[in-house]
Amino acid sequence: MSINNKISIFDTTLRDGEQAPGSALSLEKKIEFARQLSRLNVDVIEVGFPVASTTDFIAVQEISSEIKDSTICAFARSVEKDILSASKALGASTNSRIQIVTPISDRHLATRLKMGRKDGLQLIRDSIKLASSLAHEVAFIGEDSSRADPEYRLQCFEVAAESGAKFLTYADTVGYSTPEDIHTDIHNLVKILKSEEVSIGIHCHNDLGLAVANSLSAILAGANEVQCTINGVGERAGNAALEEIVMALYVREDHYKVKTDIDTRLLTITSGLLSQYTGTEIPNDKAVVGQNAFAHCSGMHQHGMIMHPKNYEIMMPSTVGADSREFIIGRHSGKHGVSHVLSEMGYKVKDKVIIKVLKEIKNSLGEAEYIDKEHLAKIYERLLAIEV
Repeated sequence: MSINNKISIFDTTLRDGEQAPGSALSLEKKIEFARQLSRLNVDVIEVGFPVASTTDFIAVQEISSEIKDSTICAFARSVEKDILSASKALGASTNSRIQIVTPISDRHLATRLKMGRKDGLQLIRDSIKLASSLAHEVAFIGEDSSRADPEYRLQCFEVAAESGAKFLTYADTVGYSTPEDIHTDIHNLVKILKSEEVSIGIHCHNDLGLAVANSLSAILAGANEVQCTINGVGERAGNAALEEIVMALYVREDHYKVKTDIDTRLLTITSGLLSQYTGTEIPNDKAVVGQNAFAHCSGMHQHGMIMHPKNYEIMMPSTVGADSREFIIGRHSGKHGVSHVLSEMGYKVKDKVIIKVLKEIKNSLGEAEYIDKEHLAKIYERLLAIEV
């Protein structure tokens, strides 16, 4: 693969992400967040499920008429009323897509749709043809792809392509798959469907904590569109986290040999905006955008960072729009870290005093593991006065 290969980032925060309890947004917030995603340079923004609610319908309608730099996607089941509603919401927009979901595992076909494989294929055929007559772009997503029979799964994707879908997405709907399985499945789809001139996408859930790993494995196997959400929000344990996928591709470009158009400097603020809108706190240890993502506590790590930031950071804080790195002072700190923090605060540090400061910190903290900068300054000033 060439280093110029581009991965399309398909954000479904406003559709699949909203299905997480507590993550539903008002119409105004959906519109503003779509604007932020456009500023982030997301390729496709899945705004909602128009037939499901008035809010989603109006959101798709307004966002598709306003935002022109990203493709605006409306979600639909393989049901005529869903497709017609999605088409009506998107209107005459030429940067629009209808994504049609159809279950393709035997379990889903039998228990939900009460039909067999033959009828399932006809359902795909009919719905894609209808959407193709109404929409600028049509996408097919195979629900429960990872648990579908491999031969039937391929049939479903072939029928979707033959019927007019230019975007075909493999969905690990329940987070069941492994990176090895995903790689094999996507590789086979890419190999067999390469003559169809279609885009192969991946949509992973995080039930086993493998959504990001599975998405990256799909990219290695040839997928060129990845569906994901900000902060990994979504149904049950969530979706693949956009910020983690994007930065994995950025930091390990040597390995993945692909790129995205995402403005990584806006990742932290976009993550924070969603957290603010939903009232859901970002875990401190969340990769890329968590409060501790660039915090260093160990004395050994702090010393290493002073010598060279790349000793313990694989990306610069500024790359993802974080304010700065932070040295946490506490019982795990060493003299280099304490000296560095005090120097940054404007003190001319003396080694003899630093040793005493460090000794007091380690002996007096008890269960209070860390101290803030103001407390550290007071300790230093008091011991400095004694030394003088």
